Amino acid sequence: MTESINDSVHNDELYKKMQEHFQRAEWQEGLDILSDLIEKYPLEPELWPLMNDMSVRANIDQDERSERRAAAVKRFRKIAFRVSIAAVLIVAFTWFVSSYIGDFEVEAAKMREELNREIEQKELKSKKSTALTYLANYRPDEAEELLDEIMDTDPQYPGLIEAYEIVAWQQSLNEKYDEAVARELAGDFNEALLIFQAVEVSQPSYRDVVSHIQDIQREFSLNDYITKARNAISMGDWEGAIENLEAVRSLDFYYQQTDVEDMLFLSYMNSARDLLDQEPASVDMLLQARDYYNKAKPFRPQDISIYEEIRIAEESVAERLFTQYMELAQDCIKDQADSLKAIRCANDYYEEAKKIRPDDTRVLREQTLAGKFLKAQIDVSNKHWSPAISELVDIYEQDSDYASGTATQMLYDAYIQRGDNFLFVGKAMSALEDYQQAVAISEYNPDSLLRRFEVQTRIGDVYGVIGNYENAIYQYRTALEMANIHESMILDPEIVESLEKADTYVSRKRFESAYPLYNAAIEKIAENFQTIIHEVESGDYLVQLARFYQTTLSAIMEANNISDPDDISIGDRIKMPVIP
Repeated sequence: MTESINDSVHNDELYKKMQEHFQRAEWQEGLDILSDLIEKYPLEPELWPLMNDMSVRANIDQDERSERRAAAVKRFRKIAFRVSIAAVLIVAFTWFVSSYIGDFEVEAAKMREELNREIEQKELKSKKSTALTYLANYRPDEAEELLDEIMDTDPQYPGLIEAYEIVAWQQSLNEKYDEAVARELAGDFNEALLIFQAVEVSQPSYRDVVSHIQDIQREFSLNDYITKARNAISMGDWEGAIENLEAVRSLDFYYQQTDVEDMLFLSYMNSARDLLDQEPASVDMLLQARDYYNKAKPFRPQDISIYEEIRIAEESVAERLFTQYMELAQDCIKDQADSLKAIRCANDYYEEAKKIRPDDTRVLREQTLAGKFLKAQIDVSNKHWSPAISELVDIYEQDSDYASGTATQMLYDAYIQRGDNFLFVGKAMSALEDYQQAVAISEYNPDSLLRRFEVQTRIGDVYGVIGNYENAIYQYRTALEMANIHESMILDPEIVESLEKADTYVSRKRFESAYPLYNAAIEKIAENFQTIIHEVESGDYLVQLARFYQTTLSAIMEANNISDPDDISIGDRIKMPVIP
């Protein structure tokens, strides 16, 4: 039921008229229609709240209108008061003017005259200032026009004569400058340069005279370079031609561009050919030849025959560079193969060779060996014996003479040091395995008697620890025989007596009694080895010195009370135990 009433109200024409009145703020008309609607639809709940709302809005609107009317009245009163005051003032002013008009006209005439004088002086000052600005920019003709105007007005104006002198001087400079420019454009550079230089002496900052002088001097330089390049080409001096032609392009890339590029191409090609014809060609020469070919290419990009020649030449350069890098790497380690610096040097050359042939197995092999050797040296320095042995075994199996045998020496010492560590912690059999590996390594250089003596005695020590005294004595005797140690080398008679007594026990099969005598004698012999004093130099390290003197790392460390193999400095005097 409510919905039907709502529909009736909303569709009623009165309702629509009411809304139109409210939208135009015609409150009373809208409220009258709303009252009629309430009578017509008394049960419509929407109409009563609307009546209240619109009544409130009508009252608010009425209040605002009242306030605006009051404000308008107030403004009118204020304006009226001001108009009255203004009228009074006008009347008073009119009376005052009429009373004193005569005196005012006299004063006004004086003021006009003074004002005209001030204006005239300002104009003259402005003209002079502008004229001086023209002179500062070397525009004397325009400055002269303004000075003439000042002269016509006030011939005694301050500074006028001095300004005219500057005008005359600048006009003279302009004439010389214009003449020099004309001669420069005509190609008479010598005479133009003389005039420009004269102008510069008179006024160093005059216009762009310095720039003209530099341009002419550069022109002289360019011509000189071109002349020298042509002479060098006529004599087959391609390097000299290149030097002069490249100087031309650095000064002015577009100067005689076609001729310069033709001469450069010819010079690059012939210089590269000459470098490749030299035997032997150094790496620097080969790299220079390659650079010249690369520079020549852009000058003949469409010439197939030239392109083919350059391609073949570049292949030749790459091949020869590869060979050179490999040879240089070998040279690094040829005389100082055990020097870490030399190994790093060789590795750098291998890197260069690998750039040319990244998949060449020989490069990869040599570089791998160098890398392993460097890593092993670091591991040895840090007493990381197992990883050092792993790297060194790989080197030994591929090249037992690598680094002039220092890698093999390092492997031997690593086995000895790790074996000593095993023996110290009670792992006798592990120590024995390392010592036996060291025996095999020692056979690489049978002339190293001390190495053979050391490893055999180490094996004897292991057998003594596990109670196999007979085998221990056998190892000690083998050590003495292999190292060719006899009584004449043993300076201490007590050692001789101890060994004789031990041999007596051995003949009676009393190995347990003979073992301590042999063990003590061996230690005493090791203490009495002959020594050579070595003064440490740059690049020395103990394994390298052990290889050079045919001794061992352990023997050097024991003879010098060294606990850290890296604990040596340049100038140290180190004992090198040896067996002659």
